[in-house]
Amino acid sequence: MGRKEQALALHDRNHNCCQSVVLPFVEDIGADYETVFRMTEAMGLGLGCKHGSCGAALGAAAAVGLLSSSCDTEGVSSKQDTYALAAEVTLAFEERAGSLVCAEIRGETGGDVLMSCPDCICTGVDLVEELLRKA
Repeated sequence: MGRKEQALALHDRNHNCCQSVVLPFVEDIGADYETVFRMTEAMGLGLGCKHGSCGAALGAAAAVGLLSSSCDTEGVSSKQDTYALAAEVTLAFEERAGSLVCAEIRGETGGDVLMSCPDCICTGVDLVEELLRKA
C-alpha cells in the first residue's frame, strides 16, 4: 500500500488530517508512531477544531521539520533551511488547495468548497514525497 492509500486509510479510521499526512512517513522520519500520533492529535480540524490552519498542511510542515532538522539543540543550525523548506511546502499546498485555512478550503466561510479533506491529505503526502525525492 502506498503512502496516500495509508493516509486515506488512517483518515477513514478517524485519524485527523495532520496525523494522516505525517504517520505514513514515520519510518523515513525515524520517529515512533505513538509519539507522532500524540504530537499531531491537537492539529485536527483546523488546529484544535478552530477551522484555522489546515491539518493536512500542518502535517506536511511537521514532516518537513522532522525530516530536515539537524536536531542541533544548542545552535539550531538547520532552522533556516527547515523554514525555507516549510515555506516551499506550504506555498505549494496553498497553490494547490486554494488556501491554508481549513474553513476556507471546506467552504465554511461562504465560498465554494476548494478541496475535500481526502484531497488535502493526498496533497500533503504528495508534497512530502516530492521533498523526499529531492533529498
